[in-house]
Amino acid sequence: MKMLSNLQKAKALFFDFDGTLVDSLPILKQVYMAFMEKIGQKGTEEEFNRLNGPNVDEIIQYLKDKYSLEDSPDSMKEMFHQLFIGIYSKQVLFFPGALEFFKFAKEAGYRLFVVTSAEPIMVSLVFEKYQLNGLLEGVISSKDFRNGKPHPEVYLRALLQADLNSDEVVAFEDSKNGVLASTRAGIRTIAFGQGHEETSAVTPVASWEEVLDLFSGVNS
Repeated sequence: MKMLSNLQKAKALFFDFDGTLVDSLPILKQVYMAFMEKIGQKGTEEEFNRLNGPNVDEIIQYLKDKYSLEDSPDSMKEMFHQLFIGIYSKQVLFFPGALEFFKFAKEAGYRLFVVTSAEPIMVSLVFEKYQLNGLLEGVISSKDFRNGKPHPEVYLRALLQADLNSDEVVAFEDSKNGVLASTRAGIRTIAFGQGHEETSAVTPVASWEEVLDLFSGVNS
């Protein structure tokens, strides 16, 4: 009943990007592994998962400190961007059902925002590829702020930009860091993937088809 109440009151939807709207985690892992090889280190699954959420500046600083690297943060960031642009924008795909839900939500009158740790240019490239830029009201990226996810700063800024209260928004996330960020901002969150427990603030789902069914019931 709590979820139904939130959906009926919602005016906007905040979407995480990587791992939620687009099936990019395998590609991001490929970028991470290639980057680690370039800096003379061996990437691990555990470290990749730990870095799913923080923005690129935090990731670069973490790796620089951990491996005592002499490269400047700017040169490391440029190296990361070159790998990222070359691999990511060409290969990333939306999850099954995500495009259909996005279009449904726009037609249902929701305001749509992407709230992400990704670079805004990457979001724009993907949305442009699928001719969806006109459906999106804004992209709020934690790269523009001091604190990435799991800190709630990017979601608090998104609420400010949208001029909405937290109970007027539903967020969509997949990672633990992302769910922590959105719920710490007081936003009811629909969480994709394994390991998310249902609480008063979190509703786990398995697919975008399940989300569409949930929202169709409210908007029918």
